[in-house]
Amino acid sequence: MAAIESGMDSKYKINLKNKVYREIDNVTKEDVIYFAKHVTSNNPVYSITATQDTLDANKEFLDNLKNK
Repeated sequence: MAAIESGMDSKYKINLKNKVYREIDNVTKEDVIYFAKHVTSNNPVYSITATQDTLDANKEFLDNLKNK
């Protein structure tokens, strides 16, 4: 029995994986709906890599993103 138990906490983290699977099994439809509403109710975050000239040239478009 000790050999089996030691395998459960092996470097492959079998116990941890089993806990994750149990949590996944416990996710309800309501949990998914709540999370989706929470995520989609916030404004998006944009990450842009550009030169200042590019930002200046697209200022109107970028300002418009604030209102969405």
